[in-house]
Amino acid sequence: IFPFLFCSYGHIFLSQGEDLIGTKYKKVVYREYTNGNFTWLQFRKEALITGIFCFHLGPLLHAEVGDSVLIVFKNKASRPYSISAHGVEEVGCEEQTEAPITLPGKAVLIVFLSATKAIYKKKIC
Repeated sequence: IFPFLFCSYGHIFLSQGEDLIGTKYKKVVYREYTNGNFTWLQFRKEALITGIFCFHLGPLLHAEVGDSVLIVFKNKASRPYSISAHGVEEVGCEEQTEAPITLPGKAVLIVFLSATKAIYKKKIC
């Protein structure tokens, strides 16, 4: 009766296997905290609006040439993650295309110098 039901490619996206994720899709949101223990979440009004539509998944950092930006990136997720700076030349990991991967529960200190170069200083925790 409905021949298109038998010609669906949905099984490609919904099947679960060794190299397929099935019907569960996890999403990670980068959040800003106001204390060193990562317990006080910074409220961002724009996160309520853009988080729904996924325009950006974390806080926007603004810097001008000559500024220094210090980022403590702590991975509170269940899988390894990293961050990447768009519009900034990254220096210090020439063999890698992005910041070092941070394992769950670990933190890394990243320093952006002069808003044109990034230097990965050291891992903490």
